[in-house]
Amino acid sequence: MEQDTDHPARINALPNEHFRPLLDWLPRLHQPPAAHTAEEPAHRTMQVMQSDATLMYNIPDNTGEVNAFIKCCYELGLVFPCDWPEFMQTHPFHQQPGLIDRFDRLQCCQALTALVRGERFSQGTVAHAWKSGVLAKIVGRLGVVVSS
Repeated sequence: MEQDTDHPARINALPNEHFRPLLDWLPRLHQPPAAHTAEEPAHRTMQVMQSDATLMYNIPDNTGEVNAFIKCCYELGLVFPCDWPEFMQTHPFHQQPGLIDRFDRLQCCQALTALVRGERFSQGTVAHAWKSGVLAKIVGRLGVVVSS
């Protein structure tokens, strides 16, 4: 995927206060995500029609809290077109969280983009990053770089 050069400039030009709604999540990100409530199904059913059969899959679904975090990232414009699979390959922060300690503002947003966009292909990506502490580390690092 071709990276739109306007997005990095836009991310780097955002005022520090723009990130406040995301940074407000940090205390919550240091705790496990909330469990599913009685009103939230823990799984959703996906039906796949094939020529000889109909297959039904139960897919784990995110909690409302995880979905609210994802929505926050989108609403702030921090999820943007970039080659996020390439970014994850060259910066395997999900496997080596210590890499996050050297991320700049743009790289923090690229990491958020990779997790949020990856969620579309592998349900539970953001929840796993939350549970493992990677999400808190990214948001915490973003707080450091936008305040310095």
